[in-house]
Amino acid sequence: MIKAIIFDFNGTMIFDQEILEKSWTLFLKNLIHRKPTDEEFSNYIHGRNIEESIHYFLGDDVENINTLKLEKEKIYRDFCKADKENYKLVDGLPEFLDDLKMKNYVCAIATASGLDNIRFHYENLKLYKWFDWNNIIYNDYSFKGKPSPEIYEKCIQNLNLKKDECIVFEDSISGIIAAKNAGVYKVVAINKNKMLPCEKADNIISDYKNAIKILE
Repeated sequence: MIKAIIFDFNGTMIFDQEILEKSWTLFLKNLIHRKPTDEEFSNYIHGRNIEESIHYFLGDDVENINTLKLEKEKIYRDFCKADKENYKLVDGLPEFLDDLKMKNYVCAIATASGLDNIRFHYENLKLYKWFDWNNIIYNDYSFKGKPSPEIYEKCIQNLNLKKDECIVFEDSISGIIAAKNAGVYKVVAINKNKMLPCEKADNIISDYKNAIKILE
């Protein structure tokens, strides 16, 4: 019996890929003097925690990594604030979350975002309407980043549920692999062009308008 729905955040609850890539491009402009390639965005940025991404581009011995992380995330949040047209929950998601709440499903988030970013989204997107803060697992560097399953294992343990009682919504290859390796009942991929990012996903949707049918 499914009891919990676990969401990744970036690219899953908001389509912020363009904002995310713009922020990384600007951040890295004066550091590596080039834009990350599409392959680098896919393999070393999307779904990954920021520290791993910085180490990939700047090396394992980079200095002042905490300052760099704060600088990068401020750029990202500033882009979010400026992009009022695209900084919003994916179409159909508020209604889907309302349905889940009405049907007494537990809703949780497992994200590679850090504390400052998830607090920013929690307030600005009014996530508190559907998510208990204690049901949000964010990147506190206590576990390996995706594609390691640890973030989902920690989330399931935090909910005091069994892995086959949970469905995960994800957008990135690393996130889908992480959720599958955690052994959840089902992994649903979301992509606004409905292009399957990873063959390991069980379903694919382009928005949440009919997502409730997946639970039926």
